[in-house]
Amino acid sequence: MSRFNELFQKTRSENRAALAAYLTAGDPDIETSLEIIDAACSAGIDILELGIPFSDPTADGPIIQRVAGRALKAGMTL
Repeated sequence: MSRFNELFQKTRSENRAALAAYLTAGDPDIETSLEIIDAACSAGIDILELGIPFSDPTADGPIIQRVAGRALKAGMTL
């Protein structure tokens, strides 16, 4: 069974939804990004989707476009 299936079975048995977070790596800078990721995980998120910034995220919408731009300006690379 996949980890996602196990997670969803667990949250279903606890009668709650899984809490998923999306964060862009390197926003607003690399060090703060790591602190935010650590804080989110410590706060109890079930799933973390970590976005990798790139120079033309037009399909991602204006918010993710801005955070990707900040991350790239801060020196984030793959």
